[in-house]
Amino acid sequence: MTQPYSLIRGAPLPTQVNSSANVVLPATTDINTYLSFPTPVSVTIDFPFGDWRSLLLFSMHIDLTTNNAEVAFALDISGMTNVPAGSQPQDRLHVIAKSPISATFSLARVRTLLDGLTTFELKYAGSSCDVEDASFEVIPLAMLGYR
Repeated sequence: MTQPYSLIRGAPLPTQVNSSANVVLPATTDINTYLSFPTPVSVTIDFPFGDWRSLLLFSMHIDLTTNNAEVAFALDISGMTNVPAGSQPQDRLHVIAKSPISATFSLARVRTLLDGLTTFELKYAGSSCDVEDASFEVIPLAMLGYR
């Protein structure tokens, strides 16, 4: 994979990042209590110079093996930009199944991120489930300006 470059003063964009895990997730106490994966799925990026418009994308294959199961996934963002997992409904993937299912789900959001160190971690809440190929990408699209 080649490193993309910004047209603004030739500054390199932060690296695109992937993380993944195949795990069985134990149930949480409720749908609003987000926990880390047993082996955290996270990455830290140092965004240089100014604010960045970035695409946040995550996807996974989920096996829910019980009736009336409910699970949610969200990115927890901390550092220069702070967005707790699940704090904004449009930033979470929420699955409710009346019967067992096996399906692939994804969510994409564009967000402005402040310059500096920012940590992204995929978290979950809800029923126990099997998760395969959970991954996320942070794709910087454009620098919005210098501070």
